[in-house]
Amino acid sequence: MQAPSPWVTTYLPLASTIVVTGATVVLVCLTSRYVRLTGRMLEESQKSRDIQEAAMQQWVNITEWESEISEDKSSLDIRFKVVNPTKFPLTIINSEMVFGLPGFTSIRIIDPGLRLVPDTPQPVRITMAISPQEALDFTVGTGIDFSVRIGLLHTDLGPKRETPVIVSGYLTCQNGRGNTRFDATAKITI
Repeated sequence: MQAPSPWVTTYLPLASTIVVTGATVVLVCLTSRYVRLTGRMLEESQKSRDIQEAAMQQWVNITEWESEISEDKSSLDIRFKVVNPTKFPLTIINSEMVFGLPGFTSIRIIDPGLRLVPDTPQPVRITMAISPQEALDFTVGTGIDFSVRIGLLHTDLGPKRETPVIVSGYLTCQNGRGNTRFDATAKITI
């Protein structure tokens, strides 16, 4: 019997091993690259989701504070507007306002369920009794100063669906147009 050719005993198995090793290396490289690309795609997808959620985040602004004393000087009207500056409507779930005055309880400022459409101000008017001294301070003195806390809870298109907004500050009411000033420290809980 004739001895097998070196091609059959040495070169063919060696060539097969080299081809299989090369294919394995190529597959490992491709798999590693695929895993890296998948990780990058996942990161980009998360960034895109975060951007979409941020675009759906909603809030309200409280603007145009005004005050006026009644003719008999026994009460003070305080007016302001609640505005939705975002692109989508939101619904007021709950709202309250508390003045830092003795005996003043919390009052609702907007009816629950009110649909606040973008850039359409919702006027709010509060009437409160004042003393003769406060009327004098409003008319010719330094004005009436007191603390104010406003709490609003509204629906949101974002992931939480309900967003509480708490605004606290000091309100100065004084006679004359443009003399009502609200200095606020806003805390938005997101």
